[in-house]
Amino acid sequence: MKYFLAFLKVAGFSLEDLQNSGWQKITDEQWGGLVKGDAGEDREKWLPRILEVCLSSGLDSSSADKTTKLEEILKAGLPAGNCLIFTAETVDKRKKLYKIISEAGIVHYFGEVKKEFARREILQKEAQQLLDNYEKKMSPAAWVALGGKTGFDFRRSMSELEKLISYVGERSIVEKNDVEEVVGRTKEDEIFALTNALGEKNQLAALEALKNLLNQGIHHLVILSMMSREIRLLLQARILVDSGKLPKFSHNMEYSSFQKNILPVLSGFADTMSMPKDFLTNKHPFVVFNALRNCSRFTYSHLINFLDELLELDRSFKSSASSPQLLLEMFLIRACA
Repeated sequence: MKYFLAFLKVAGFSLEDLQNSGWQKITDEQWGGLVKGDAGEDREKWLPRILEVCLSSGLDSSSADKTTKLEEILKAGLPAGNCLIFTAETVDKRKKLYKIISEAGIVHYFGEVKKEFARREILQKEAQQLLDNYEKKMSPAAWVALGGKTGFDFRRSMSELEKLISYVGERSIVEKNDVEEVVGRTKEDEIFALTNALGEKNQLAALEALKNLLNQGIHHLVILSMMSREIRLLLQARILVDSGKLPKFSHNMEYSSFQKNILPVLSGFADTMSMPKDFLTNKHPFVVFNALRNCSRFTYSHLINFLDELLELDRSFKSSASSPQLLLEMFLIRACA
């Protein structure tokens, strides 16, 4: 219900618009414009049911957005002697709520430190203080390993360091092996997990990898660029397969068979044809293998549409206050359907 209400908010509808058979007034063309790749033929099977569930639970469109009510409370003023503090990772200064808060109180901006060496210096200072409190030390190799897994993100690095201190017990030094045992996957691992799940149409794995990347502080535009790259590789693989110029390729082909039968043909393409530097045939053989293996799950037209959608996401990120996480999640759900 939460995700459905969020969808209605993005689409510009409310529950009141759709109840009492109001949803039937939405044409297939209008629906297709809202939900890319869905002509809307099946919505009569599930849409009335989820509307019924939301309404019977006492939910309405205002349940998804309490902003208006909060604006009214702040306009009325707080009782004397009270102090209300808000925190937010991102703030849109164009919003009415921001203007009300800035007029009624004080807004402080604590900007993220952009330069990596400065982030490391701040983190090292706080980490050393934490280690000193527990009479622990960290080997240089362990410090490098921790940074590789956390990207030197302050919050995650300190959280993982606390785990490491508990893990080593009475030992006084945290070693590299301890980091490898305790700390989760690196951001590179998560990026691979995301692109691999996208290629395999694994919705749950893709959403989990996206969540982990965002929690590690990876910017949504970086994630968008990696997803765009994966879709382009799948499209190029789809074009190669559809051209009929490759030996028969199956999605369950072994890598050894690919190296023996397919790779020499692709190498011949690279030698005789002028391919762009970023074209699939110029990538590592295992990247080519995965793209050819996964492209069978997608049609040419769907991949073209996905690239258009990613372009629209890029525009939305840079020109609107929409939630990047929600938009990325919605894309992955559609792409992996």
